[in-house]
Amino acid sequence: MASRYRRMVAVVVAAGGVICLLVLLQGVAEASFCSPHGDSLQNAPIVFSGQAVSVQLEIHDPSGALVNKLVPNASVDQIVQFLVRDVWRGGVGASVVVRSGDNASRDCGKGGCGYTFEVGKSYLVFAYQGDWGGPSPSDYAWPITPSAPVVTDECSRTELLSQASADLAALGPGRLPASGSGPFGATEVLITLSLVALTAVALGVTLRRRV
Repeated sequence: MASRYRRMVAVVVAAGGVICLLVLLQGVAEASFCSPHGDSLQNAPIVFSGQAVSVQLEIHDPSGALVNKLVPNASVDQIVQFLVRDVWRGGVGASVVVRSGDNASRDCGKGGCGYTFEVGKSYLVFAYQGDWGGPSPSDYAWPITPSAPVVTDECSRTELLSQASADLAALGPGRLPASGSGPFGATEVLITLSLVALTAVALGVTLRRRV
């Protein structure tokens, strides 16, 4: 009887060990991926708000070659140009290009984890430039590699500006883009002033002809 009892205890202990091991392995597996919007407020080295003014698709076939149409098992990245409104981190200018998609983004554990942007909509963007990866302390900001593309994904806190009120409040006031005053850089301001001047001249000529 005692022997049978000892065998039962051994089976229960072994089963408990297996269950604990499975739980631990699951935790390790989950830790190797980032969950949607799983980054902390401090992780991203580049943070800005702005409007997506153009979105282009970059499609690669399974071999990695660039193609101009969707093919089976293709990987797709969005190349998004933003007109920047406010900046909180990083030397972001009045216009910035951000990549997001199958190639550019991290693996959040559910396949393609690129954030999907739409032209004309405004976003609060948390982005990275260079090497970044798995779990990190909440106050750790990944370093910026200037030669690398600026990227974001669903793992970041990137969100529609209209839905990012909590993060905006936590970030506090932003600053103007690095390359100019207001939402336009110096180049855009000069172009705008030139167009206004040309319009005024053309209007003046037209009015004189009518007189």
